[in-house]
Amino acid sequence: MKTFGLGIWVFVVAVLSVGFSEITLITWLNNAPMEVTSHLFWLGIVPAICVAVGLASILMFKALAHKPGVFIPLYVVTFIIVHSIELHSFFNPIEDIAAYVMAILMACLFWYVVWWRRVDGPSHTPEG
Repeated sequence: MKTFGLGIWVFVVAVLSVGFSEITLITWLNNAPMEVTSHLFWLGIVPAICVAVGLASILMFKALAHKPGVFIPLYVVTFIIVHSIELHSFFNPIEDIAAYVMAILMACLFWYVVWWRRVDGPSHTPEG
C-alpha cells in the first residue's frame, strides 16, 4: 500500500511540474536581465525545467529513496506525456514538443545523477 500511495504522489508531482515549469518559464522571460528569446532553448526552457525537476525531486525525496528504479521512470514518463499533451493542445509544432522532451530528459538526467551520487554514491571517508 505504501508503494501505491507514493506512486500516486509521484504522478501528482509530475503533473504539477508541467504547470510549474510553464510558470517558471513565463516569469523568467518577463524578468530576465538579458535577452533570452534569441536562445530560448538554452536560456529559457532548460533552466525552467531544471528548476521544476529540482523542486519536484525535493518533494518526491521519500518516494525516490523508497524505490528509485520505479519512481524515477514514473516521474519522467508522466512529465513528458502530460507536457507533450499540454503543448499539443496549444497547437505547438512537433519540433517545439521535441525540444521540451529533450529539455525534460536533460534536466532529469542531471538531477537524478546528482541525487544518485548524493544518496548512493561512494563514501567520503578517508581510507587508511
